[in-house]
Amino acid sequence: RHETRLAADEERALLFKELAEGRGPGRRAVVGLRPTLAALAAGRAHTVLLAPEVARKRMAWFGPGPNEVAARPEALAPAREAAKKGHLDDVAVRAAILTGADVRILGPDYLDRPTDGIAALCRFTA
Repeated sequence: RHETRLAADEERALLFKELAEGRGPGRRAVVGLRPTLAALAAGRAHTVLLAPEVARKRMAWFGPGPNEVAARPEALAPAREAAKKGHLDDVAVRAAILTGADVRILGPDYLDRPTDGIAALCRFTA
């Protein structure tokens, strides 16, 4: 059990190092509700980092397609009519699974949680 915990801590540290180094315009990491949903919608997200106790307090919209996600229903044209509202963590996990992205859950003990409780490491830049 101790070795598993160490491996998980090491993986999390590497993910956050990549997140810190990859942030900024034209880079491969995004933080916050809108940038992360945009990365999921574009199929760019490789790994979604999620703090559910924070993300659960936010809402997002999703359509019938795997990458139809947005912060507002108007952004889902032409799927706007079929758009449904859900908790950000549920919407993001659904989109991640349907687009082949990994999801890493950040526990409440992790102090350096991303803005809005969500971030993503991307396959390619925007």
